[in-house]
Amino acid sequence: MVMAADLSRRMGFIAQADVDRVIVLLKRAGLPVAQPGIAPGRLLELMALDKKTEGGTLRFILLDQIGAASIRAAVPAGPLQQALAISAAA
Repeated sequence: MVMAADLSRRMGFIAQADVDRVIVLLKRAGLPVAQPGIAPGRLLELMALDKKTEGGTLRFILLDQIGAASIRAAVPAGPLQQALAISAAA
């Protein structure tokens, strides 16, 4: 969820304050806020197996704002790689 929020920010849909809020709320709920040490390339491979993948295209649930999300298939490689790298470093 944190990676999706960060990717949403990188794509200009939400602000950093919204990402921070998502992290605080997840922590309060006792949910994880970092992925378990998976390299970005391997994470992409695993994501290709996800049920949201359609016709070989990764689809992402991204925040348009807090409380409103949409499915997006057109995600630029740059912001995705950056979000995955940050996620792996967390």
